[in-house]
Amino acid sequence: MKETKSGKLIITSFESKKFHSIASFVADNRLEYVKVIPNDDMLLPGTILTAKVQNVVNNISAAFLSLNPAGDIGFLPLKDKSFRSGEEVLVQVVREPMKTKDYTLTDKISLSSQYAVATVGEGKLFFSQKLSPKKKEFIMDYLVSKAVITREKALIGISGFDITIRTSVNDLFEDQNLNLSALVSDIDEVVAALQTLINK
Repeated sequence: MKETKSGKLIITSFESKKFHSIASFVADNRLEYVKVIPNDDMLLPGTILTAKVQNVVNNISAAFLSLNPAGDIGFLPLKDKSFRSGEEVLVQVVREPMKTKDYTLTDKISLSSQYAVATVGEGKLFFSQKLSPKKKEFIMDYLVSKAVITREKALIGISGFDITIRTSVNDLFEDQNLNLSALVSDIDEVVAALQTLINK
């Protein structure tokens, strides 16, 4: 650990995957300010990237993937899929590394927009648990009337993706001229973006 001081500014450097330095400012022997400076190579949760399978461990149903030239490794639980060493896989970071644990990954890629989240799935509609039953029913009626979903919450014309309606859709209900067309546009856009990403 290396420490340099300049007046009352103290910068402490670490060799860490998560961050490389902490800057703190001391005035009158009191700590006034602290900033953690993240490692430039840190992959944040939500990051989507193509990784190479290094090793498949069948007894724990998981694969370890090489994420970048810096040597970061990711842990990918395997459920219904199987991979081979050397295979390239599109993955998304779920959790940053902690202590001795590697990045946690998923191959169930998702993208968020203002009012909706599109996830690789089976063509179903879901709602944030924070939405009231009354609002869920109103949204359901609207999406059925616009031929976006069926009464059974199956998406129409969208296969391979699930949609989750986010809590932020509450903002639309605050408008006196309630119009959920922005939600439909959001669903179309986030699905198109995810399709483009998956098909690259």
